[in-house]
Formats: sequence, structure tokens, C-alpha cells
Amino acid sequence: MSIEVNHATLAGHTLDFELMQTMMQIIRNGGLGISGTNFDAKTRRKSTDLKDIFIVHVAGMDAMACALENAELC
Repeated sequence: MSIEVNHATLAGHTLDFELMQTMMQIIRNGGLGISGTNFDAKTRRKSTDLKDIFIVHVAGMDAMACALENAELC
């Protein structure tokens, strides 16, 4: 699966909504099992500064954690 901000926007959804829907499906199907996820965050601008790359990964993982919390409430 590929979750991208532009795909959510084109569908008329927010990225938060898309992430929550994804997490809901993972939970409903019993979790990830023995598999996992591949997380690839990209900076909005073409920065190669390690601080920028670190911040974008932390922010992305935070968004995934919030989506999981929200999905568990549904």
C-alpha cells in the first residue's frame, strides 16, 4: 500500500483520514502478523540536512501513531 498526501487530496480526504482508515483495516484484519511496514518520509523541500530528515521521520511516525490511536477508538 502507498499512502501519499496528494492521493488523499485528490480523493477529497485529509491525510489524517487516510492514515486512520489504513490503521482500522490493519486492526480489523488482526494486525500485521509476521510482516511489518516500510516507512519512507520525504522532506517537502530538497533538503539533505540530517536534522530536516530526522524531523520529517519523527513527524511522520507521530502521524502514524495518532492514526493508530484514533483507529482503536472507532
